[in-house]
Amino acid sequence: MIKLKSFIFMGASAIGLDNGLVLPRQSNWTASTHCGTDLYTWWHETGEVNLDSAMAPDAVAIACSDDYFDSFVYEAIPRNRNGKIMKPGDSDGTFPDDDGISVELGEGINMAWSQFEHSQEVDVRILRRDGLAVDENIIIRPTALSFDTQHVAGTLVIRVLADSSGHRFSVEFANALFNYRSNGDGYPTDGSSEIVGTEPRNALVIFASAFLPDDFIPSLDGPDTKVMTPGAFSVADTGGAPIVYFLPGVYWIDSKPLGLSHIKLDPPHTGCI
Repeated sequence: MIKLKSFIFMGASAIGLDNGLVLPRQSNWTASTHCGTDLYTWWHETGEVNLDSAMAPDAVAIACSDDYFDSFVYEAIPRNRNGKIMKPGDSDGTFPDDDGISVELGEGINMAWSQFEHSQEVDVRILRRDGLAVDENIIIRPTALSFDTQHVAGTLVIRVLADSSGHRFSVEFANALFNYRSNGDGYPTDGSSEIVGTEPRNALVIFASAFLPDDFIPSLDGPDTKVMTPGAFSVADTGGAPIVYFLPGVYWIDSKPLGLSHIKLDPPHTGCI
């Protein structure tokens, strides 16, 4: 049986923020990935655990630092820890009004996700970055999924069967939920006011994907294909090609300030490779 190791950090996000936790990039770590027709996982050498400062353009936020293969766990950070944002590219923190981010940054609320491809059943092992045992009270959503789960040596193991349509599911931990309370003007965090919503403090989403058929993968040297190089790029760099092929790596749209420029698909297109 093939097994996959995945990571999540729960419960101590606020502690990490207070301590200014920034771990070295992945080049200083050891990751074991697998590339085959049974299972395919990947990693980023520029991945870093960063709970204190804005991420550099070429960095990828990772949720953490035997028989299991590593699968990169991406992390979404509110505002990339920049100030309030009025429009894309704002990062000076001078916008005075509400930008839709309330208490998430201060409370360490984030979302993480990992993806892998497989054609056989796999065991997904989830552990906490702080080394504590994973709570045994969990919810897998959608709840209609009937995955077998086990708690082994403080970790959660989820058995995911192979499926031609893949599986997309989230894992919630009862001891890592955040209650939103409202006083009408904001969301106080002192325990006062009524609870108006409950969300995971550290949401984890897993995409267990089936391998793409060969005819869905464009040729690298096709006449209509533009092959991109990892790093910064602009709309002009795509050359107007109908097929833009992004090789493995980290990409960002070059603009000053960063985040100002975007790329949109033409109207009839709803997806890309």
